[in-house]
Amino acid sequence: MFDLGFGMGEILLIAILALVFVGPQDLPKLMFEIGKKVNYLRGIADDFKRGMNEIVYQEEAEKLKAEILQQKADLENAVSLQTTEKEKALPAAAIVENPEPPIEIPSPQPKFSAPAPK
Repeated sequence: MFDLGFGMGEILLIAILALVFVGPQDLPKLMFEIGKKVNYLRGIADDFKRGMNEIVYQEEAEKLKAEILQQKADLENAVSLQTTEKEKALPAAAIVENPEPPIEIPSPQPKFSAPAPK
């Protein structure tokens, strides 16, 4: 039933000893206090786990950020090398700042015309 390393026999023995030494009147109070202490210790353990997980996640995030920045720098370096190689391959007369003529956009026409004045 419980995975604490001891079986039902040991639990029954502990319960009988507690009943004998503490007494039936004080046993519920003792169990309540033990429950409060166990919950308190579980809370401390959960806070510790949460703090450790935050530290691990922050370290992983920093590593990923550094890796992404390195890949970005590598990509920017590769792109700049490609553009300089293309510029070296073309003669100076072939490099044009604006090779295509600008596109003319017609002004919008009204969908409905106003009625003629009478």
